[in-house]
Order: sequence, then structure tokens, then C-alpha cells
Amino acid sequence: PEAFAFSICWFWLGIATGAKRWQEIIACHFQKPPFSELWRQTLIGSFLNQCLPSSVGGDVYRGYIAKRYGLSTEWAISSTLIDRLYGLMSLIILGILALPFELMTLSQSYLGLAMMVCLPATLFGFILLTLLPKYLPLPLKTLSFLKPLTVFSQRLYSTLNQKNVTFSILFYSFITASGLLIPLYIIAATMNLSLTFSQILVTIPFVFLVSVLPFSFAGWGLRESAMVAALG
Repeated sequence: PEAFAFSICWFWLGIATGAKRWQEIIACHFQKPPFSELWRQTLIGSFLNQCLPSSVGGDVYRGYIAKRYGLSTEWAISSTLIDRLYGLMSLIILGILALPFELMTLSQSYLGLAMMVCLPATLFGFILLTLLPKYLPLPLKTLSFLKPLTVFSQRLYSTLNQKNVTFSILFYSFITASGLLIPLYIIAATMNLSLTFSQILVTIPFVFLVSVLPFSFAGWGLRESAMVAALG
């Protein structure tokens, strides 16, 4: 019971720091909204992500809410997408750091090899997205189909460029990630499952990437199947 209670408390801490991260992202360019309100909206958004036929339905809702605080429609949507990217990248980075401890196990299956490739490739894609406005040739920036991507990339880069805020956002991102990883490890330990923490660190970001594929209702079934396959 104590381990379960601790897991619940740590999970709630992760949600709270996720709301704090969103607050810092908004505050990069606009007045800082009240934390209590963003925490409430983050909880609602997390619920909607599970109940709507999309894993980003809650993010659309949060984008709508962000407009209440003076953000334009574009910036409101960008704030939630940037928040989601920070969350995913914190999991990816932790997974990459854990890869050396699981190389022998992962190299024994095609799924393990896919995980070894997928995590670094995703981080590389994030870096490319961040640097896109800086290194993309000017003629390409004017292409209409690339414009939404370049505009979003500029906003992401402007957030990262504020080093005093970036450190705080990254700190909250890793605490938020631990709010998912640590309770999962504790639950596995109480069930006497032979899972190491490094296995969980490598598996969870891969499962998150699989769950956003548009093959199921809000990732239901797909996420659980990917976790069973990866941890099995």
C-alpha cells in the first residue's frame, strides 16, 4: 500500500510539473498565467487525450484555453505542441542514456534493434526541427507547404534560445517524465516482475512514439501491445 501511495503521489507531481513547464513556455513571450489554472487545464487535457479519438485531443483543448491569456491562435497551438515536444524529448534523452545498459538484450531481436535506431533518430529529428529556421535556405522558407513548419520551428527555437528559461523547462520536463517512469517501476517491483529501470527508460519513449500512430482510438490497444512486445 505504501508503494502504491507513493506511486500515485509521484504521478501527480509529474502532472504538476508538466503544468509548470507549460506555464514557463507561455511566459517566454507572454504574461505568465496562474499555475493553479494551468494545472487544472492540464488535468482536463490529459483526460481528453485518453477519451477523444486522438492522442492530441487534449492538446487542442489546452490550445483553446491558452487563448484566454492573450495568446494568438497560432501561439496558443504552438505552446501546447512545444510543451508536448519537450515532454517527449525528455523521455527520449533518458531512453538514449539507458541504451548502453540494454545493448545486449536489445540486439537479440528486430524490435530491440528498432528501438536502438528509433530513439536516436527521433532526437536527431528534434534537433533538425529546432535548427530549421537557422539553416534552411531562404528559397525553401518561402515554399507554402513548408511555411507552417518553419514558423513553428522559429517559435521552438526562440523558446530554446532563452537560456534562463530553457533550463527551467528542461528541469520540469525530466521531473514530469519521472512521474511516469518511477511509478511504473515501483508497480513492476511490487508485482515481482523482473524489469530493470533501464528497461523501462528505453521502452516507454518507444511506446509513446508507437502510440501516436493513427491506427487506433487514442492509442488504445496499440500502446499496450507495444509495451507488452517491448518488455516481453
